[in-house]
Amino acid sequence: MSTNTRVLYIVGAILALAGSFLPWQRAGDPVSYWTYGISIYPTMKDNGGLLIVILTLIVIMLIFRPPDFLQKPLIWGVLLSILLVFDSAFHIGKFFINRAIAIGHTGAPAMQIGLVMVSIGSILLLVSTAISYFRSP
Repeated sequence: MSTNTRVLYIVGAILALAGSFLPWQRAGDPVSYWTYGISIYPTMKDNGGLLIVILTLIVIMLIFRPPDFLQKPLIWGVLLSILLVFDSAFHIGKFFINRAIAIGHTGAPAMQIGLVMVSIGSILLLVSTAISYFRSP
């Protein structure tokens, strides 16, 4: 595996993992509330970020340390990366639906950096696994 694809893997994984813990949307006015992918404080709450963390860790494990019982771990990496992209697209679609419902209202939802990072990270993981799959013998 070339160093360029390793860099793509690492950057994509960092973006997807860090974005899962950052705010995904902000809504409400005059008192706004933030929706995180995984909220740790004051209570542990999952808004879809846990699945992204689990899928990202499995893809990274399949690429860097594949288990012995899998014959072709790159195919599984590509499939799980596609699932990761679909999951992030689902959360973006859910945001746009919430935004369309609140159009014209004060305090309509606004997308935050965490959801953008998750989307870019999942696309980078998909691109890097596809590159590795097509370059493998």
